[in-house]
Amino acid sequence: MKFTYAIHSDHQVIFQHYEGRFTTSDLIAATRQLWADPAYRREYNGIADASDVSLRVDLQDFGAFISFLAGRKEMSVGRWAVITASPLVTACAFIYKKAVSSQHKFEVFSSWDAACDFVNLPQIPENFARPTRATTSAQSKQSTDLAAK
Repeated sequence: MKFTYAIHSDHQVIFQHYEGRFTTSDLIAATRQLWADPAYRREYNGIADASDVSLRVDLQDFGAFISFLAGRKEMSVGRWAVITASPLVTACAFIYKKAVSSQHKFEVFSSWDAACDFVNLPQIPENFARPTRATTSAQSKQSTDLAAK
């Protein structure tokens, strides 16, 4: 399991990429890591690429992730999109959408173009497709192999 993110303050957007098998504990650890970044702003929009994820959770376990997020002051208020190809990830994303609908806008997509439209990015800048490039002064980037922890 690998979690990577990039915060692009110049565009006020956050990109996340999840790869491999994730449990509820992994999702919570990744969220805490993002929130701990000094560049994190809850007002920023974001795109979470979960197209390479295999969740190891049942829907009851996923409820623990929703409970973790409930009422947290760090919770995003921006527009967020998730890109997914997995039926289980899609189901969890729709559950998440319903749970956070009063806090922020969230939608599920199968393409980067549609996700970028939703978060009001006119196009995908070359280095945005996956947050794996070198950090610049206008962005903060982290990569964590959660299995190593």
